[in-house]
Amino acid sequence: MGKRRNKPKIRVLGHLARSGGTLISRCLGCMRGVILFSEVHPDTMRFISAVRQAIDWHQLVSEGEAGQWKMKGEALFAQLFVLANYRAQQKGGVLLLRDWSHIDYHGLPYQRPTMRPRLVEALSGQFEVLRTMTVRHPIDQYLSLMNLEIMRTGLDGRSVPMPIGTYLEGCLEFAQEAARVGFVRYEDFTRAPDAHLKLLCERLEMEFDPTYVERWAGFEHITGDTTGTRGGREEIRALKRRNNDPGLIEKFRSFESYARIKAILGYEED
Repeated sequence: MGKRRNKPKIRVLGHLARSGGTLISRCLGCMRGVILFSEVHPDTMRFISAVRQAIDWHQLVSEGEAGQWKMKGEALFAQLFVLANYRAQQKGGVLLLRDWSHIDYHGLPYQRPTMRPRLVEALSGQFEVLRTMTVRHPIDQYLSLMNLEIMRTGLDGRSVPMPIGTYLEGCLEFAQEAARVGFVRYEDFTRAPDAHLKLLCERLEMEFDPTYVERWAGFEHITGDTTGTRGGREEIRALKRRNNDPGLIEKFRSFESYARIKAILGYEED
């Protein structure tokens, strides 16, 4: 029998929406040798195209090559990253995929959540997937999420906002997955960025580049909110808890899932 070849490694960073993912991804994405794909997902390429990022941001695929591909969905997603990873390695770089985890665990208003890591499912046949995640206190994250107009009104401008119970169901599934693969809390990251970036790099088997501090604020190959309303646009500031309405806290406490999420992620305060 022939010797079995090891799969190439690909790195995946997961986080839910409004949990500091854009800031953390900027810091990692601007490190030397890192090639970041931002908020990519096999089921939602019509919203954010990993193919366009490969062409426009990283020049890992040509327009001509992309035009010849006949497959769609998960098959296209896998084919793209097999080629992109090969070419990244030729350049001496490593791919880092920022997973659009919102699609899997909350979904709305784009689609119903599957409660499964679909990106990992799509790529595990071709790659050894190295994963880690980042998280945020569920109430603060919810308040920030509900500040987004698209979450209040949906794609059609008339949808009903996500109920707290539905939101917490997704957060619990995500927290359980995060506990399995390892996570960093956004609040902790803002208080000690270097230490937590080193930890993320260690888990992802990437070299930590301390010179990221010179470039992260100007890094443009990113999706999501880049205004930095909490962490800062030109500096990383320690993240303070929001002043939460006691009535809202009681609503969260009424769900068993809320206490379970806090316990899994190590949050004691409401």
